[in-house]
Amino acid sequence: MRSFLTHSIYKVKELMPHSPSALKRMRSNVRKEFQNQGVLSAIHTAKRNFRAATDKTKAKELGFALISLVDGAASQGVIPKGRANRLKSRVSIHLNKLNVRSSK
Repeated sequence: MRSFLTHSIYKVKELMPHSPSALKRMRSNVRKEFQNQGVLSAIHTAKRNFRAATDKTKAKELGFALISLVDGAASQGVIPKGRANRLKSRVSIHLNKLNVRSSK
């Protein structure tokens, strides 16, 4: 009947909401959780690809793509702004070690 109840954290009976607005909030939280997981998964994949890149031009492209993903996630509130800034700083440090100039 309600597909959101199949989520693992809502199988405990005590977590069932008592009001219609709380039920709606629970559904929206589940939707947002799945969307956030997709964004975080994309960031982790981009980080992994960036670290694996050995070619300077490929690393530059992947680095700027990663920074763009991180900025988007921070603006959406998926990750905190401090974490985004720290990750962008680490990406730029890695690019500087490869002697890649940021001339877009």
